[in-house]
Amino acid sequence: MKPGLFMYIVVAEIVSASGRVGCGLGGQRKNAGYRRLQEIKRTMRQQIGFLMQLAVLALLPMLILWQLNYGFELIWMPAMTVLGIFVFWIGYKLRESK
Repeated sequence: MKPGLFMYIVVAEIVSASGRVGCGLGGQRKNAGYRRLQEIKRTMRQQIGFLMQLAVLALLPMLILWQLNYGFELIWMPAMTVLGIFVFWIGYKLRESK
């Protein structure tokens, strides 16, 4: 075996083990990190979606009480209801995303 070929094999093994090449043990570690990152993103999207839905479910009844107690122009009720439906739908899509 020539010395140049041996050095090439050693360098190739070091590079693949470090994760810069998608094969070998390094590639598996890189893929595991990527999967973990995707799991964190999915969990964060679900939490944000939950908070958006919770905000809509809490604020729309408070908007009705505000209207009954203090009053404001009637056009704001349907506009805020449509906005609430839209925000709730976005929260639903975030929670159901994979």
